[in-house]
Amino acid sequence: MSEPSPQPATTHPAEGSAPAGSPEQDGLPADFLRGASAAAQSAARQFSAELLCFGPGVEVILAAVAAEPDEPRLQLLAAILQLYALDPAGQRQASVHLAAAKAASGCLDRFGRELLEALSPWQAGEYGLALLRLELLCVSHREALLPLKLIEWLCFCRGQELHGPRLLERSQQLAQVFPDHPDRLAIGSFALELCGCLEEARALAEAAIAARPDNAWADHTLSHWALRSGRLEEGLCQQQGRCHTWVRTSAGLRVHNLWHLALLHLALGDGLAAEAVLDELLAGALPEHGLLPTGELIDLIALGWRLELVGRRQENLWERLRPHLGERSSEPLLPFLAVHYAWLLGRSGDQPALAKLLAGGERLAGAPGLETSWSWASGGLELVRGVGAAAAGRRGEACAVLVPQGGRLRFGGGSDAQVQVLSQTLDWLERQGCA
Repeated sequence: MSEPSPQPATTHPAEGSAPAGSPEQDGLPADFLRGASAAAQSAARQFSAELLCFGPGVEVILAAVAAEPDEPRLQLLAAILQLYALDPAGQRQASVHLAAAKAASGCLDRFGRELLEALSPWQAGEYGLALLRLELLCVSHREALLPLKLIEWLCFCRGQELHGPRLLERSQQLAQVFPDHPDRLAIGSFALELCGCLEEARALAEAAIAARPDNAWADHTLSHWALRSGRLEEGLCQQQGRCHTWVRTSAGLRVHNLWHLALLHLALGDGLAAEAVLDELLAGALPEHGLLPTGELIDLIALGWRLELVGRRQENLWERLRPHLGERSSEPLLPFLAVHYAWLLGRSGDQPALAKLLAGGERLAGAPGLETSWSWASGGLELVRGVGAAAAGRRGEACAVLVPQGGRLRFGGGSDAQVQVLSQTLDWLERQGCA
């Protein structure tokens, strides 16, 4: 598919039509940074603009906060970066940043104070409460796009398809202020896809690409559209024609979009091509030192998992990925993450670590607070237990645990495409026989 040519401002499908207010294109309201140093303002605006598109420059905020540790606005934005990491170390570092921001909160304007009030429960694992507060922030500061991006991520943490209508409502609310902003269009297109409005999602994603040709998040929507609509050959051709632009996005989004490309190959029955994508990812994603970031690790596990469900064994993959799990195996944060860790540990034969993962899930399921009733205590723990049993070859146990959870597969986090592996695992168990 050819790339759309730039278009004048229009009313897009399911969108508002009239701009309002004085929007800031980098995602932050003007008053938020009033009084900050020129360097702090520059770093904050660059960080926000990069986060809106999952760009490669988000880590600019870390150098900025190291240079000005007493600047609470930089501390807030650094906390956001750490929370996106979805790992225990990031959670701890976010707590440090939020404590520093709270200590200097007298310097924050209303937007900053409300952002702090939303990030604090997020760091504590209360994703639902954080989501509510960010929605209120989105309503009270319609000139800012950053809250919409954070809402999108928290919808992922709680089950993106189930939260699609909430994301769509907030996106359409901001359409009147940002009718042609390429990142607002990309977010809106994904929200439409999550709600099943497939052709509207496609049109809005193409408008996002017309507004900025390098728009990997809009490409991501088009991958979802192709898989969900069944337009697989068209989607594959489209993504293959766009993937050269992904070198200019973040490493995490590039890996994720290539993961989607592999899913298109798998949906077309071409397991060999999907394995070739996996080989490309392994060659480029595994760091020489340190651990894989959580997003990249999940995508690699998920692709290997899906390949095994269609009969293409990946024993070497599990041995290569196992050392990258680190402390995430005992502090999984989300059921969606934990089921991937369970498959990795079950397939690599590490039963002690799998038991440790389940113990971590049990702690989260028994923890006080609002979030456990949504995710861990209402089926999330059983999903992890069942996937671990399936990966370890205990099919009878896996069926006994997973089949009753069929209606809960989307509650533990992940997008509609990502949680599909759980229903595919149930189908695989039925084909294999549960005895």
